[in-house]
This record gives sequence, C-alpha cells and structure tokens, in this order.
Amino acid sequence: MAKYVVKRLLLIIPIILLVIFIVFNILNITPGDPATIILGKDAPQEAIDQLNKELGMDKPVMQRYLKYVTDAAKLDFGTSYRSGKSVSEEILSKFPTTLKLAILSVIVSSLIGIPLGIVSAIRQYSVLDVTLTVSSLFLASVPGFWLGLMLILIFSLMLGLLPSNGIGSIKHYIMPVLTLGLPSAAFLARMTRTTMLETMRQDYIRTAKAKGASKSRIINKHALKNALMPVITMLGMSFAGLLGGTIVVELVFGMPGLGSTIITAIKMKDIPIVMGSTVFLSILFMIIMLIVDLIYAFIDPRIKAQLK
Repeated sequence: MAKYVVKRLLLIIPIILLVIFIVFNILNITPGDPATIILGKDAPQEAIDQLNKELGMDKPVMQRYLKYVTDAAKLDFGTSYRSGKSVSEEILSKFPTTLKLAILSVIVSSLIGIPLGIVSAIRQYSVLDVTLTVSSLFLASVPGFWLGLMLILIFSLMLGLLPSNGIGSIKHYIMPVLTLGLPSAAFLARMTRTTMLETMRQDYIRTAKAKGASKSRIINKHALKNALMPVITMLGMSFAGLLGGTIVVELVFGMPGLGSTIITAIKMKDIPIVMGSTVFLSILFMIIMLIVDLIYAFIDPRIKAQLK
C-alpha cells in the first residue's frame, strides 16, 4: 500500500509539468499582454514596453516556462499583476469559500441522491421510480446559472427568506449549495439506481435470497456495499470538480471564491494567478482521486490485495 501511494504521489510531478506547459502556452497565444491590460490601451507604448520587460514578457516562452517551473519548485508562484499580493496569499484567502461550498454541496448531493437512488432501484418501474427518474433528468439538464437565478427569484425577491449574495452567514450558502448540490444529486441518484440494479442481479444476491435472508439484510449487508463503489468514485470526482467548477455559482451569488478570482485573472491576463490556481487545483484533484482509490481498497479487500 505504501509503495502504491508513493508511486501515485511521484506521478503527480510529470503531470503537473505537462499541465503547466499546456496552460502556459495557451496563455501565451491568447490576444493581449499583461502591461496593456494593466495600464490600459491609452497608455504610452514606452510605458507598456517597460512594464512588459519588468514582468519578463520580453523573454522567450520556454525560458519563462523553465523559470516558472524552477520558482514553483521552491513554492514561489510569483506575485499577482492586479493586486500586487503573492499568489499563495491570494489563493489561500479565496479558497476557504470555495472549499466550504464544495464540501456542503457534496454532503447535500449525497444525502439526497444516494437514498433516492436506492429507493428507486428497490421500487423499480413504480410511480415513485418514474417520478424520481423524471425529476433527476430535469435537474441534471438544468443550467446552473438558471437554477441559481430561479432560487434568487423565489427565495430572495418573492419570499425574502434568503440573502441573494455575499458570505456573511450560513444563510448565504443555502442557495449556492442547492444550485450545486441538486444537479449533482440527480446524477448520483441515477448512478446509485443503476449500480443497485446491476448488483441485485448478481449470483451472490440470488444465493442470499435462496438462503432466506431478509430483504433489508440483502440490501444493507450484501448489495449496498458493492453498489456504492462506483458512486464513491463519482463523489470523489464531483468534489474535485466542484473545487474548480464553482465559477458560475460564485458569480451568480457574488461570492468571493477561487473560481471568481480565476475568471478575473483570465480577463486581466494575470498569469501568476491563473498558473498558481491551475497548479493548486491540479494537485488537489490528483490527491483527492488517490484518496478515493485508497477508500476503494478499504471497501474491497480484492483491490487492497492488488495494491500491495
């Protein structure tokens, strides 16, 4: 197990180098330069050239790439062009909001999606199953920004129950979490239903039924544990995706998270912030997926044996 963890952690290094290379080149070929965006189009060309030189934009792309990798290896991700603060400080100040949003959204989607998926599988083709299926398809297809705006319209403007923006209290998180959690719960419900139905058709389930095991014991003891393995993977990927995918929700609800910071940085071509956020989220994603694999090993002894 320890060797497997070490191998996976070492694998992060070449992947991060590739990610940095791709993003660095994409930012390089996008129109505009940081100095023009910072100083404005009406600024003297001499001032723009001077600032670009100070930012190192006059050097070849590969040279800038190698310098960035060298500095990043020393945990020096540069300074934001826009705010003048260090990239690490900017990320760490904004990330808690995004992390809280992601954690609460995953909890809500799990508490709603998994039980509904189990009930839907147990009562296959019933009115409840059809209703849950239609509801899941609707929520899964609804754009996040539309759902967020509808929640604001109903709970903020019409009922006046919840604040429409900000992060002052737990009430500020209710609508953003529902906006992220409900579509995710719909996907979880469909996944749980599918895996439960597949599991219930396995030979060991039929054997348990033949031995006279109760329905609740078959579901809780035999079926659920195996059926939830793909769901755990989906939860891990969903959580990792939410850490970098809350951009729309943060913009709709005016939340100062990492997603909105990245969007602002892209608009301003604030390369250090974009690169630092990309590296940070990439490493986080791979660590989360490693944790998911380790959870797999604890759930299924067969996988644990393969990892040794």
